[in-house]
Amino acid sequence: MLPADLRGRPASPRLLGFYDRLRERIADAAEARGGRYGPRAAAALLLVPDVFMLLARLGLDRDVPEDTRRTLLGALAYFVLPLDLLPEIVVGPWGFLDDVALASIVIARALGPDLEELAARHWSGSGEAREVLTQVARSAESLLGESLFGRLRRLLARRGIEI
Repeated sequence: MLPADLRGRPASPRLLGFYDRLRERIADAAEARGGRYGPRAAAALLLVPDVFMLLARLGLDRDVPEDTRRTLLGALAYFVLPLDLLPEIVVGPWGFLDDVALASIVIARALGPDLEELAARHWSGSGEAREVLTQVARSAESLLGESLFGRLRRLLARRGIEI
């Protein structure tokens, strides 16, 4: 399914270009042999472009309550900030693991029954959005390791999000 804008039209070529470049970069990293992260982390990495697009779409959707949109846009900002717990500039595409874990936790917490339909409409990935995001959120500690997950937990707790 091609990413679409908030009105259901095909997304702009510029946005699609970013999405496609990110997907290609992530796929290359996930397929690389000898990485220290393993197949579960590679599967989580392949979700990065779809989770990023979902955050952007939900964060910009006026049907999402304002407080929830702010939280989602905060998670989106974490995605694009150059320095975070696992900086991509230092560790390459594997640095998106903390981004996808944080985003999945935030989205899974935000997806009440009233937002489930919106998330399904904005989701570009395979499978059901809630199921996929909940699975990533639940496996975040094993994906990131105890120390890094603890730092992520404290970061989210400062923002009022308990894991």
